[in-house]
Amino acid sequence: MNYYRICLLDQPKSSWVVHEIVKPLPKPAHKEGLPPVLHKFFPSADANVRMKPRYERLCCDQCGSYDTDAMYDAGFTEPVAIRFKQDFGYTDDRIFVMNDKCVRVLSEAKVGGYETQPIGTSGWNACRVTERVQCVDTAIRTFPPNCPKCGSPKDAGSSILFLSWISAPTSTKVLFATLPGCRALSMRDRDTFLTEEVLEILKRGKIKGPYCERLWTDEEARTQEEKEKQGVAWRPKGGTVYLSGK
Repeated sequence: MNYYRICLLDQPKSSWVVHEIVKPLPKPAHKEGLPPVLHKFFPSADANVRMKPRYERLCCDQCGSYDTDAMYDAGFTEPVAIRFKQDFGYTDDRIFVMNDKCVRVLSEAKVGGYETQPIGTSGWNACRVTERVQCVDTAIRTFPPNCPKCGSPKDAGSSILFLSWISAPTSTKVLFATLPGCRALSMRDRDTFLTEEVLEILKRGKIKGPYCERLWTDEEARTQEEKEKQGVAWRPKGGTVYLSGK
Protein backbone atom coordinates (compact mmCIF):
# COMPACT_ATOMS: atom_id res chain seq x y z
CA MET A 1 0.00 0.00 0.00
CA ASN A 2 1.31 3.41 -0.99
CA TYR A 3 0.63 6.58 0.98
CA TYR A 4 0.73 10.15 -0.32
CA ARG A 5 1.27 13.55 1.26
CA ILE A 6 -0.94 16.39 0.02
CA CYS A 7 1.40 19.20 -1.04
CA LEU A 8 0.91 22.94 -1.16
CA LEU A 9 0.39 24.82 -4.40
CA ASP A 10 1.46 28.36 -5.24
CA GLN A 11 -1.80 30.13 -6.02
CA PRO A 12 -2.10 33.27 -8.18
CA LYS A 13 -4.77 34.69 -5.86
CA SER A 14 -5.19 34.48 -2.11
CA SER A 15 -8.15 32.69 -0.47
CA TRP A 16 -9.73 33.41 2.92
CA VAL A 17 -12.25 31.84 5.32
CA VAL A 18 -11.64 33.19 8.85
CA HIS A 19 -10.38 36.49 7.46
CA GLU A 20 -12.42 38.90 5.37
CA ILE A 21 -11.16 41.03 2.53
CA VAL A 22 -11.22 44.72 3.45
CA LYS A 23 -9.87 46.07 0.19
CA PRO A 24 -8.54 44.46 -2.99
CA LEU A 25 -5.09 45.73 -3.92
CA PRO A 26 -4.07 46.68 -7.46
CA LYS A 27 -1.72 44.35 -9.27
CA PRO A 28 1.81 45.75 -8.85
CA ALA A 29 3.91 46.54 -11.89
CA HIS A 30 6.67 44.04 -12.67
CA LYS A 31 10.10 45.32 -11.73
CA GLU A 32 12.58 45.52 -14.56
CA GLY A 33 15.32 42.93 -14.50
CA LEU A 34 13.35 40.32 -12.54
CA PRO A 35 12.28 37.14 -14.39
CA PRO A 36 8.49 36.70 -14.75
CA VAL A 37 8.62 33.36 -12.90
CA LEU A 38 9.41 35.20 -9.64
CA HIS A 39 6.12 37.07 -9.87
CA LYS A 40 4.29 33.78 -10.47
CA PHE A 41 5.70 31.88 -7.50
CA PHE A 42 6.19 34.83 -5.14
CA PRO A 43 3.20 37.09 -5.84
CA SER A 44 2.64 40.32 -3.98
CA ALA A 45 -0.32 40.67 -1.62
CA ASP A 46 -3.54 41.08 -3.60
CA ALA A 47 -5.82 42.20 -0.75
CA ASN A 48 -5.91 43.82 2.67
CA VAL A 49 -7.60 41.40 5.07
CA ARG A 50 -8.63 41.32 8.72
CA MET A 51 -9.64 38.59 11.11
CA LYS A 52 -13.42 38.27 11.36
CA PRO A 53 -14.50 39.61 14.77
CA ARG A 54 -16.10 36.30 15.82
CA TYR A 55 -12.68 34.59 15.69
CA GLU A 56 -10.59 37.22 17.46
CA ARG A 57 -11.08 35.51 20.86
CA LEU A 58 -9.43 32.38 19.44
CA CYS A 59 -6.24 34.21 18.47
CA CYS A 60 -3.31 34.95 20.75
CA ASP A 61 -3.45 38.68 21.45
CA GLN A 62 0.34 38.90 21.39
CA CYS A 63 1.49 36.86 18.37
CA GLY A 64 -1.83 36.40 16.54
CA SER A 65 -1.46 32.62 16.16
CA TYR A 66 -4.45 30.27 16.38
CA ASP A 67 -5.35 26.59 16.29
CA THR A 68 -7.47 25.57 13.30
CA ASP A 69 -9.29 22.89 15.34
CA ALA A 70 -10.63 25.69 17.53
CA MET A 71 -11.70 27.58 14.42
CA TYR A 72 -13.50 24.48 13.14
CA ASP A 73 -15.34 24.05 16.44
CA ALA A 74 -16.46 27.69 16.27
CA GLY A 75 -18.01 27.13 12.83
CA PHE A 76 -17.69 29.03 9.56
CA THR A 77 -19.89 31.62 7.90
CA GLU A 78 -19.82 33.73 4.76
CA PRO A 79 -18.36 35.88 3.32
CA VAL A 80 -15.75 33.47 2.02
CA ALA A 81 -13.20 34.09 -0.73
CA ILE A 82 -12.01 30.79 -2.23
CA ARG A 83 -10.18 31.83 -5.38
CA PHE A 84 -8.19 28.80 -6.43
CA LYS A 85 -9.30 26.48 -9.23
CA GLN A 86 -8.87 23.15 -7.44
CA ASP A 87 -11.70 21.18 -5.84
CA PHE A 88 -9.86 21.09 -2.50
CA GLY A 89 -6.87 22.74 -0.90
CA TYR A 90 -5.65 25.08 1.81
CA THR A 91 -6.67 28.71 2.15
CA ASP A 92 -4.16 31.41 3.04
CA ASP A 93 -5.57 31.45 6.57
CA ARG A 94 -4.78 27.74 7.00
CA ILE A 95 -8.22 26.15 6.59
CA PHE A 96 -8.49 22.87 4.65
CA VAL A 97 -11.49 23.21 2.32
CA MET A 98 -13.36 21.07 -0.22
CA ASN A 99 -16.10 22.01 -2.62
CA ASP A 100 -19.40 20.14 -2.75
CA LYS A 101 -18.22 17.97 -5.64
CA CYS A 102 -15.20 16.69 -3.71
CA VAL A 103 -17.27 16.01 -0.57
CA ARG A 104 -19.80 14.07 -2.66
CA VAL A 105 -17.11 11.91 -4.32
CA LEU A 106 -15.52 11.01 -0.97
CA SER A 107 -18.87 10.42 0.71
CA GLU A 108 -20.22 8.15 -2.03
CA ALA A 109 -17.02 6.07 -1.86
CA LYS A 110 -17.37 5.86 1.95
CA VAL A 111 -13.93 7.32 2.58
CA GLY A 112 -13.27 7.83 6.28
CA GLY A 113 -11.00 9.82 8.54
CA TYR A 114 -12.49 13.29 8.16
CA GLU A 115 -15.48 15.51 8.85
CA THR A 116 -16.82 18.56 7.03
CA GLN A 117 -19.15 21.47 7.59
CA PRO A 118 -20.56 23.82 4.94
CA ILE A 119 -19.36 27.42 4.79
CA GLY A 120 -22.74 29.08 4.37
CA THR A 121 -24.18 28.54 0.90
CA SER A 122 -20.86 29.14 -0.87
CA GLY A 123 -20.51 25.59 -2.17
CA TRP A 124 -17.37 25.18 -0.08
CA ASN A 125 -16.89 23.13 3.06
CA ALA A 126 -14.31 23.28 5.82
CA CYS A 127 -12.67 19.90 6.41
CA ARG A 128 -11.06 18.53 9.57
CA VAL A 129 -9.04 15.33 9.29
CA THR A 130 -9.93 13.23 12.33
CA GLU A 131 -7.74 10.16 11.68
CA ARG A 132 -4.45 11.24 13.24
CA VAL A 133 -1.30 9.17 13.54
CA GLN A 134 1.98 9.46 15.40
CA CYS A 135 5.13 10.65 13.64
CA VAL A 136 8.81 10.97 14.51
CA ASP A 137 9.74 13.82 16.82
CA THR A 138 11.81 15.51 14.12
CA ALA A 139 8.90 15.71 11.63
CA ILE A 140 8.07 19.24 12.75
CA ARG A 141 10.94 21.68 13.22
CA THR A 142 10.28 24.81 15.26
CA PHE A 143 12.27 28.03 15.38
CA PRO A 144 12.40 30.45 18.34
CA PRO A 145 11.60 32.74 19.89
CA ASN A 146 8.39 31.35 21.38
CA CYS A 147 5.50 33.64 22.20
CA PRO A 148 5.67 34.44 25.93
CA LYS A 149 1.88 34.12 26.24
CA CYS A 150 0.79 31.09 24.15
CA GLY A 151 4.16 29.40 23.61
CA SER A 152 3.82 29.24 19.85
CA PRO A 153 7.19 29.41 18.05
CA LYS A 154 7.92 32.24 15.65
CA ASP A 155 8.19 29.82 12.71
CA ALA A 156 8.01 26.11 11.94
CA GLY A 157 8.57 23.70 9.06
CA SER A 158 7.44 20.19 8.19
CA SER A 159 8.38 17.88 5.33
CA ILE A 160 7.58 14.20 5.83
CA LEU A 161 9.13 12.24 2.97
CA PHE A 162 9.49 8.74 4.39
CA LEU A 163 6.88 6.15 5.28
CA SER A 164 8.93 5.11 8.30
CA TRP A 165 8.40 8.57 9.80
CA ILE A 166 4.69 7.95 10.45
CA SER A 167 2.45 5.22 11.86
CA ALA A 168 0.34 4.24 8.86
CA PRO A 169 -3.43 3.89 9.46
CA THR A 170 -5.09 0.48 9.47
CA SER A 171 -7.77 1.46 6.94
CA THR A 172 -6.94 1.53 3.22
CA LYS A 173 -9.65 4.07 2.45
CA VAL A 174 -8.97 7.04 4.67
CA LEU A 175 -7.62 10.58 4.87
CA PHE A 176 -5.22 11.00 7.77
CA ALA A 177 -2.89 13.55 9.37
CA THR A 178 -0.16 13.70 11.96
CA LEU A 179 -1.27 13.84 15.59
CA PRO A 180 1.32 16.51 16.47
CA GLY A 181 0.65 19.90 14.92
CA CYS A 182 1.96 23.44 15.19
CA ARG A 183 0.22 26.81 14.95
CA ALA A 184 3.34 28.31 13.34
CA LEU A 185 3.33 26.04 10.27
CA SER A 186 2.60 27.81 7.01
CA MET A 187 -0.82 27.12 5.43
CA ARG A 188 -1.83 24.29 7.81
CA ASP A 189 -1.49 23.01 11.38
CA ARG A 190 -0.24 19.56 10.31
CA ASP A 191 0.55 17.52 7.19
CA THR A 192 -2.37 15.69 5.57
CA PHE A 193 -2.10 12.35 3.77
CA LEU A 194 -4.24 9.93 1.80
CA THR A 195 -3.98 6.27 0.91
CA GLU A 196 -3.48 4.99 -2.62
CA GLU A 197 -7.10 3.83 -2.69
CA VAL A 198 -8.37 7.32 -1.88
CA LEU A 199 -6.09 8.78 -4.54
CA GLU A 200 -7.68 6.47 -7.13
CA ILE A 201 -11.15 7.47 -5.92
CA LEU A 202 -10.31 11.13 -6.48
CA LYS A 203 -8.97 10.36 -9.95
CA ARG A 204 -12.10 8.43 -10.94
CA GLY A 205 -14.24 11.25 -9.60
CA LYS A 206 -12.34 13.73 -11.81
CA ILE A 207 -11.31 15.78 -8.80
CA LYS A 208 -8.81 18.55 -9.40
CA GLY A 209 -6.49 19.26 -6.52
CA PRO A 210 -2.96 19.84 -5.27
CA TYR A 211 -0.24 17.44 -6.32
CA CYS A 212 0.60 14.51 -4.04
CA GLU A 213 4.01 13.07 -3.13
CA ARG A 214 4.32 9.34 -2.41
CA LEU A 215 6.09 8.57 0.87
CA TRP A 216 9.39 6.80 0.25
CA THR A 217 10.02 3.22 1.35
CA ASP A 218 13.01 2.26 3.51
CA GLU A 219 14.79 0.90 0.43
CA GLU A 220 14.30 4.16 -1.44
CA ALA A 221 15.54 6.09 1.58
CA ARG A 222 18.73 4.00 1.65
CA THR A 223 19.24 4.52 -2.09
CA GLN A 224 18.84 8.27 -1.69
CA GLU A 225 21.40 8.29 1.13
CA GLU A 226 23.91 6.31 -0.92
CA LYS A 227 23.44 8.56 -3.96
CA GLU A 228 23.85 11.66 -1.79
CA LYS A 229 27.22 10.36 -0.55
CA GLN A 230 28.25 10.04 -4.21
CA GLY A 231 27.21 13.64 -4.85
CA VAL A 232 24.23 12.57 -6.96
CA ALA A 233 20.77 14.10 -6.55
CA TRP A 234 18.25 11.25 -6.68
CA ARG A 235 14.50 10.83 -6.24
CA PRO A 236 12.35 7.75 -6.94
CA LYS A 237 10.50 7.82 -10.25
CA GLY A 238 6.75 8.25 -10.28
CA GLY A 239 6.67 9.73 -6.82
CA THR A 240 4.68 12.83 -7.77
CA VAL A 241 1.02 12.52 -8.77
CA TYR A 242 -0.99 15.43 -10.15
CA LEU A 243 -4.76 15.55 -9.67
CA SER A 244 -5.68 17.25 -12.93
CA GLY A 245 -9.41 16.51 -12.79
CA LYS A 246 -9.30 14.53 -16.04
